[in-house]
Amino acid sequence: MKGVLVITTIASPTAAIIRCRTLLEGWPIVVVGDRKTPTPWQVDGIDYIPFDVTISPLAAAIPANSYSRKNLGYLQAIRSGAPVILETDDDNSPYETFGKALSREVVGSEVRTGGWVNAYRAFTDEQIWPRGLPLTVVGPSLRQRLARGETARADCPIQQFLADGDPDVDAIYRLTRGGEVDFHGEPLILRPGTYTPLNSQNTAWWPETYRLLYIPSYVSWRVSDIWRGLVATAVAQVRGWSVAVLPPTVRQDRNPHDLLKDFREEVPVYLETADTLARLIDAVAGAQDSADALRLAWDALVRSGSVPREELAVVDAWNDALSAASCPR
Repeated sequence: MKGVLVITTIASPTAAIIRCRTLLEGWPIVVVGDRKTPTPWQVDGIDYIPFDVTISPLAAAIPANSYSRKNLGYLQAIRSGAPVILETDDDNSPYETFGKALSREVVGSEVRTGGWVNAYRAFTDEQIWPRGLPLTVVGPSLRQRLARGETARADCPIQQFLADGDPDVDAIYRLTRGGEVDFHGEPLILRPGTYTPLNSQNTAWWPETYRLLYIPSYVSWRVSDIWRGLVATAVAQVRGWSVAVLPPTVRQDRNPHDLLKDFREEVPVYLETADTLARLIDAVAGAQDSADALRLAWDALVRSGSVPREELAVVDAWNDALSAASCPR
């Protein structure tokens, strides 16, 4: 299945982006720039959204220098009628398998353990964990690999692909362990009641989940996609959706980072993830549709003090923009 690829960048066209264009023949690719992105920015066959674009009131609601500008790329993909949206980052070099043979139906190993699980430990013997895994779960998860259950077939409208090399891990891992990792193994299927962090590094979304793509503007960017993933996970629990975790289709050559700065920005992820998911599941339990669930979820995050109230204006602009684009509610 061909879909639409969405990427953000504050750099000149990277080798990873150019390789995406080469590999994904026939795919629309949307790249979203920010104030820091060098101009002019151009790659043949890629639709670039510059910082000063006026795409909708949503563009005016999103602050500059924010990872949440990726929402504008999602909106453009949704307006185009994308049958699936795939997202990645500009420092992820795609393998030949990237974006190939995408299907909502996944054949993989069921995870029988309930609650939070370390999905990385089903794909490697390395003592590694994903950014967003509650710290109370990290220690026990490192003692043995995550057990794989029987092979099953499941409809999975949210699919988290992994990344080799320098994958999506937190600053604690990078400061204390570090090193490159390669993952191997068949897909995992997480049934409702089992959850692992979802990030924006290499993820596929199908139409009924499009409202849940929303990335917040008023939290740290090291928190933003993890909080987005918690909202999506909460809705998946209530809707009875299975979520898939799949083998790598990219290798990350990570852009330079200040690891202590990352650590400071990730503190809410270390301390609040488990409680936040439980709160969100309660908040969305009575939602009428995904638009309502999204608003209820972010309102709950505001009321808990995890997110400032300014976020709700952007959530409303997002919901309005998607309704105007005839996105499923």
